[in-house]
Amino acid sequence: MSILIVEDNPVNARLLALMLKAQGYQTVAARNGKEGLTVMAGIADLQLIITDYMMPEMDGLEFIVK
Repeated sequence: MSILIVEDNPVNARLLALMLKAQGYQTVAARNGKEGLTVMAGIADLQLIITDYMMPEMDGLEFIVK
């Protein structure tokens, strides 16, 4: 099971990834919604997306809509 973390703050993204990996989950990170859409296309077993609300290029709400 893979979890996509869409977060523009690298410290927050890394902390969340470390916490999830400690529980046995595989994580993939993206820096904004636009990058998140690209990353999603390459993940076959994506089970969950955790996204920030306010990000550059494409915010979390626009990401969810697309």
